[in-house]
Amino acid sequence: MRKIPIWIPILMSGLLIRIYLLIRMPIWLDEKLTIKLLHHSLSQIINGNLDYTHPFGYYTFLKIWSFISTNTVWLRLSTIMFFLFNFFLLYQIGNKFYNKKFSQILIFLYTFSGYFLIFDWQFRMYTGLTTFILISLYLFQSKLTSKNILALFITSLAGLFFDYGFVFYFLPLIIWAWIRTFKEGEENILTKAFTISISLLVYAIIWGPNFLSNFREGLGGIEWVKDFTGFSFFTPYFLGFHSNILFSFVFFGLMVYGVFLNFFRKSFILSKILFFASSISLVSSAIISWLFTPFLHVRSLQIIGITVIIFYAHGLLHFFKYRKILAFIFIIFFIINSLIITIQLPIYPDKFLITFQ
Repeated sequence: MRKIPIWIPILMSGLLIRIYLLIRMPIWLDEKLTIKLLHHSLSQIINGNLDYTHPFGYYTFLKIWSFISTNTVWLRLSTIMFFLFNFFLLYQIGNKFYNKKFSQILIFLYTFSGYFLIFDWQFRMYTGLTTFILISLYLFQSKLTSKNILALFITSLAGLFFDYGFVFYFLPLIIWAWIRTFKEGEENILTKAFTISISLLVYAIIWGPNFLSNFREGLGGIEWVKDFTGFSFFTPYFLGFHSNILFSFVFFGLMVYGVFLNFFRKSFILSKILFFASSISLVSSAIISWLFTPFLHVRSLQIIGITVIIFYAHGLLHFFKYRKILAFIFIIFFIINSLIITIQLPIYPDKFLITFQ
C-alpha cells in the first residue's frame, strides 16, 4: 500500500481550518474599508490616494480579482490562494536550503501557526505580503543566473508596491547583502546586492513623491497601534500564542534553542538573514514607537512571524533526532493552540486585533 505523503494531511488540515474561518467570521472593519475602496476605478486605485497607509499593489490585485465577483467568500478565497503559495514556497525553501525533514516541520508550523492563522482567511494584504517575502528569499539564496536576477528584481519591485510591510524585510536584506559584499567580496553577493538596491531606487523614483506627500496621513492610519507596542503584547503575538502565557514561555524557549543551534552548531545563511532582518525591524520599530510615533505594526511585520517558525523548526528538527517524545509534545501543544485560536476568533475577535466597529 502506497504511503500518503505527510504534506497532504497537513495541507488538508490547514485548508479546513481556514475555510471554516472564512465562512464563520463576519466581515470585519478593515475588510469593509477594502470593499469601499474596490468601488473606485482601477486608475483611481493605482493613483495611490485612496489609502495612505498602504500602497496600491494589493488593492490593484484585489480589484482585478473582484472583476469576477465582490462576494465576501470569493474575495477571501484570494487569501486562501496566497496561503497555498506560501505552503508550497516554505516546502521548497526547507527542502532546497535545509533538508526534507526540515521542510515537513516548517509547513506544519506555518499551517498551525497562531500568528499566520489570524491573516490567512481575510481579504487583506498580509498573507500575500508573506508570499512576496518568501519568493524574494528563495531567489536571493538561489544560484546566480540571469533569469534569477531578473526575477529577483521584478519580485523586489512588486513586493515594495504590494505593501509597505515588505520594507521591514527588504531594507535589512539590502544592508545584509552589502555587508556580505564588502566582507567577502563575492561576485555572487555583489550582483544580488546591486539588483535589490536598484529595485529600491526605481521604487523610490516612481513612488517616492506620493509617499512623501502622504507620509503624515499614512502614519495617522496606524495611530491605533500605540496601545499594542508593549513587549508583553507583541511577544506572544509574534510567537503565535497571544494571551496564552504558558505556551508563549515554552515556545519562546524552543525558538531561542533554535537560534542557538543555528548560530553555534550548524550554520544556515537563510536563517541568519531572517534573524538579521527581524532583529533590525523589531528593534527599530519599537524604538520609533516608544520615542516618537506609533510604528510597530504587528500585522505588517510578517518577516518576524516567518523567522519565528524557522527557528521553531530548527529546534524541533533537533528534538526529532535526539528527543522524539519532547518533539511530539511540542507538536501536540502547537495543534491545541491552533484549535483554541480557531474557536476563540469568532467569539473574542478583539483579542486578535479584529474589530467590527
